[in-house]
Amino acid sequence: MRAKNTSRCPHQVSRVLLLNFVHSSLCDILTGSIDVSQDRRAPNILRCGLLHHFEIRSLFNTYFEKVNPSLPILDEKLQTPERLIVTSSFLFTVICALASVHDVRRPKLHRLAMELVMDDATEALREGIKTVETCQAYLLLSIFPLPNKNLTDDRRLLLMSIAARLAQELKLDQPPSPSCEERLSLNYTRTWFAIVCLDKTYAIQFGRPVIVQRSGYIAGITRTWYNSTKSNTRYDVHICAYTELHLLAAEFWQTHDRDCTEAREDLDEMSTAIEYDKKMTDLASHWCHIFYQSPDASDSNWLLSTDTIKVVVAHLRLAILSAGFQTVVKQGAPLDPQILNTCVQLAKSILRNTIESFYPAGMLPFIFEAHYLYIAFAAAFLINLRESRFFSLLHPRLQPTIVEDVEKLIDILSSNEVALDPQRTPYIFSRFLASLLRRRVLGPPLVLTLSPHSVLASG
Repeated sequence: MRAKNTSRCPHQVSRVLLLNFVHSSLCDILTGSIDVSQDRRAPNILRCGLLHHFEIRSLFNTYFEKVNPSLPILDEKLQTPERLIVTSSFLFTVICALASVHDVRRPKLHRLAMELVMDDATEALREGIKTVETCQAYLLLSIFPLPNKNLTDDRRLLLMSIAARLAQELKLDQPPSPSCEERLSLNYTRTWFAIVCLDKTYAIQFGRPVIVQRSGYIAGITRTWYNSTKSNTRYDVHICAYTELHLLAAEFWQTHDRDCTEAREDLDEMSTAIEYDKKMTDLASHWCHIFYQSPDASDSNWLLSTDTIKVVVAHLRLAILSAGFQTVVKQGAPLDPQILNTCVQLAKSILRNTIESFYPAGMLPFIFEAHYLYIAFAAAFLINLRESRFFSLLHPRLQPTIVEDVEKLIDILSSNEVALDPQRTPYIFSRFLASLLRRRVLGPPLVLTLSPHSVLASG
């Protein structure tokens, strides 16, 4: 049975483990100087021979270069192979598995590695292992889940719930103890930021109540935490931006759901949507100004991470405006063409970033799972709009480009270098969009009823 730990500042336990590390042969695993298959302390992914010691460093480098920037919740100076092979073979294996996604030499490696990860997840749950590394491992599995044959077989909410419950038991939702080492303290807070952000994302995506209630602690530090110490990572500003943007989006949906429940005739949901769209635009401008003032502003990975946030902002704005848009459709009221064209520009910006930025940079296989929903929602919005009664209100320059952009997107999502195999999300979404495009463009006109909760229902 592994040691359990529920301390808010477990760095004392980590120190003991690291001291043991010095006197153990675990350090020899990464150098290949021992027979790892005979060492039961070694991670299963090494012991079974799926990975070899000389591949670990490269996989960790790939993770922090390709995967982590899309939703930066780990610190490469803290979550090293040498540390994690001692403190958490679960998180060690998760990082290796996620980084293996684009190994063209062994196309089956990722799936096999993820199956071992799920075994570790089951074991950690059964043994009740309560460490921040375990929490981070569950969180990453929720963000980058095992590929499924269909979109209904989705474990993301379950894994997210486990991570959130564990984080609360570890008291990550509270300010760190002053006795915590600086980098560990940042690690705990960064993890809680990610929990809050992902909870709000899934609440919007699945139309369910949030698990984590809004707290003054997180809301009060989003503007300053990212540069509060010398040990902050350069991507901490991005996790702060993600969190504040999703807190604002959650505030809108709480207002929207309450208004829908009350069903008052004097409510103007379009005006509320426009109000929050303005707030979201102003907030995004604030963070983008900070991004472009950064010394890393010219770095390619930094720019891709910034582009990811632009896509998130565009999606949140499109979801907010489409909620008001849907009300107008149901009421049969006239729609302001400017609002419609704003929605189209937002949707097209998501497709444009995907086609012109993420795809050429080879980042699509590494983006987090929800990002594909943002892309699919934008494309589905454009497809359904193409055959709705509002299409004539679009600016003439926008009309002919919609089908062309969606077809380019479908080709990219179904390509071998992105989809990798038919069970992965990009390929599933490409099939959904291709089917929707055939039915909507060739079929009869429809009444547009899109919302961020129903985009998949029309497939």
